[in-house]
Amino acid sequence: MGCWAIGGPYWHNGNANGWGKVDDNESISGIHKAIDNGVNFFDTADIYGCGHSEKILAKAIQGKRDQMIIATKFGITFDELELEMELDFINYERVKNENRNIEQTITA
Repeated sequence: MGCWAIGGPYWHNGNANGWGKVDDNESISGIHKAIDNGVNFFDTADIYGCGHSEKILAKAIQGKRDQMIIATKFGITFDELELEMELDFINYERVKNENRNIEQTITA
């Protein structure tokens, strides 16, 4: 199950990205419905809602984590409080804080 839509809004250079306003209870309910129907693979990323997607997924699978497979991506920096992506997709050469991003992702 792709989890981009449950991340909600975030911005890049003042432009809205993401899926707009989301209802976290509906997102959790949708994840539970997917699990009830046999889904155990979830695709997310730390940039989806500047971390919000991963937090909602964690709440939804609490107590079932060992039965789930989670694929994530990382490497784009963002301000979680401001919901603002900090990296320019078009002109980046390399993510400067790779180790920090990896540590944040695997310890979440």
